[in-house]
Amino acid sequence: MALDVKKMLSGSGSPDWIKSQDLISKLQYRINKEETASRIYLAMSNWANIHGWLGTSSFMRKQASEEYHHGEEFAQFLLGLNVQPIVDVLPKPVKQSFSSLHEMFQDVMVLELQVTKECNEIADLSMQVKDFVVHEIALKFCKEQHQEILLKMTIMDIMELARHDNTPLLFIEKQIGEMKR
Repeated sequence: MALDVKKMLSGSGSPDWIKSQDLISKLQYRINKEETASRIYLAMSNWANIHGWLGTSSFMRKQASEEYHHGEEFAQFLLGLNVQPIVDVLPKPVKQSFSSLHEMFQDVMVLELQVTKECNEIADLSMQVKDFVVHEIALKFCKEQHQEILLKMTIMDIMELARHDNTPLLFIEKQIGEMKR
């Protein structure tokens, strides 16, 4: 008699060790939001490039790539749990033009704060239902978001200092292009 591992692992279509369908939905949602963030950052990179902010354009393109890869990490995580990730339609970035670098980075900060909130919600729910496998990946992304917020706060602080004088802004913009996570 052959051992039916898939049957043992998946009763109702999701593995027994996933304690909450709501968690699966939140992880599916994260895939879409990470890919959407990637497109938003790509639009920002394109805007910065057209306006001569090549360092910022390069930085935002790297950010776009990171966000896309975050979505892939969530997808691979679900696949590892024998859950099929849903490939959804991505919205066009609503805003593709900005009055200044400062405005663009304000929008970046708003997006990063939203992502942080959503990652914290996944971590919270995974603890409530005692799903420690999901909690592990949620913590990884919570830590990563903490680093992202600190980096973006540094950029915003520097931008605020140079807001009324574009001479230092050119120097700062070059440094943004060289920043690493």
